Amino acid sequence: MVSVFGAGAIGLVLAARLARAGHDVRVCTRREEDAERIAASGIDVEEPETGARWNARPSTIAGAPRGEREVIFACVRGPDARAAAATLAAASPHALLVNVQNGVDGDAIFAERFARVIGAVIRHNCTRVYANFARAQSYGRIAVGAHPEGAGADVDAVAALLRSAGY
Repeated sequence: MVSVFGAGAIGLVLAARLARAGHDVRVCTRREEDAERIAASGIDVEEPETGARWNARPSTIAGAPRGEREVIFACVRGPDARAAAATLAAASPHALLVNVQNGVDGDAIFAERFARVIGAVIRHNCTRVYANFARAQSYGRIAVGAHPEGAGADVDAVAALLRSAGY
């Protein structure tokens, strides 16, 4: 199971791409009604430059994943990183945390609470239109690496997971 914590534009598109690639994905939303909408209809993604529109159906929950020991992609804005780190560490302290943001500043914040943090700097133009619908360029780029530096088998595994989803 892979969890995506945060259902903004990046979280929706990342979860949908991972689910479409065949991974068992759970989207963790802030609001119960958003989780219900995604559960009922899946996530719709539109790629305007290609005209493609597709749907993926990950599982959903409102709140943080509990007891997770596998990968959690934290897709939150920089100012929300500290609160997200506290919430996720309380719920799943042994998870491998992948911080997905536009920069690397949040990595240190998550590292205060998690033994291992992988930073994933993302460049993917996305817009959340509704709770379960996003517009995105068909191709995004993500650079991954362990915080504060380095590589490892877990970094390679996260990179392979992201490549399988088209990044």
